[in-house]
Amino acid sequence: MALAIVRLKQSKRFLSIALCLLLAGSVPLGLGPRPAVDKTYYIAANSTLKEQTFGEYTFQSDFSAETGGYFRLVKNGSELYRENTEHCEFSVMAVENNNDNPMVRLTASKTPNLVVIEGRPDNLQNYHVLEIGNQVKELALVLGAPADLVLADHNRDKKYEFIGNGDYFDAWGHQPLSPSLAYACDQNSHKMHLVKLPFDRKILKVHAQAYKTQFADLMSSEDDALTLAPADLAAEMANLVYHGSAKQANWLLNASWPQAKDASKSNSAREAFKKAFYKELQKGKHWQEVKALNLMP
Repeated sequence: MALAIVRLKQSKRFLSIALCLLLAGSVPLGLGPRPAVDKTYYIAANSTLKEQTFGEYTFQSDFSAETGGYFRLVKNGSELYRENTEHCEFSVMAVENNNDNPMVRLTASKTPNLVVIEGRPDNLQNYHVLEIGNQVKELALVLGAPADLVLADHNRDKKYEFIGNGDYFDAWGHQPLSPSLAYACDQNSHKMHLVKLPFDRKILKVHAQAYKTQFADLMSSEDDALTLAPADLAAEMANLVYHGSAKQANWLLNASWPQAKDASKSNSAREAFKKAFYKELQKGKHWQEVKALNLMP
């Protein structure tokens, strides 16, 4: 599994932990200075000051190929925090459904956080997690994270999570599966860890009825157990499992499976699909984390 390294700052001490942060396609990274980057990659970059204001705060960033880049956080004209870099541009991570305010809670602390994105030329990103209290400090630096993460409060606990794609499964041909994962930042351990996401039982019941109708047009083969159920059903089951709701995924499978005159044969086909489905998920790079999230033996 590819590793991202998180450098944490706390009470003037540095802690280093290996973080299994999302995804297929990430590259292995090590702890230490950032690798040198060819500045010619950024020659086309504009050296124009960018600003984003939210409440009393203003985020400013600038970059040029000749002088490098920086970002700083200003409040009422006073600089609270600044970081420089030789070869990267900065921006503020967007937050889903928060009225364009990028400052949200990522931990149990009531102190808000701001996530600053540091661009890289390798399709990955570094994330600076700032704590915006009486003093601004860097709570964590996530190196080599995927570029598709967003902040969202999908579990509705008023703490935001990093949401992104998880593993990629192509066994379903033209409908590959890529279930999402959610990571949260723990205030006490300062570690990133998988968290559960909620599900709506009423919606699952509606979907179960819809999946039943798809079985009639299913092109299945007894030689390939994964084809014994619709790919849409498999995709929703995979998301449920990756969100910590494997029991609900199994319920959805049972509720969606159509009744047959030969109950024994139908049940046997369902169990064959279920076995093949979980065998496929076990190939994922995040399976051990997902397994632990679901308290599977």
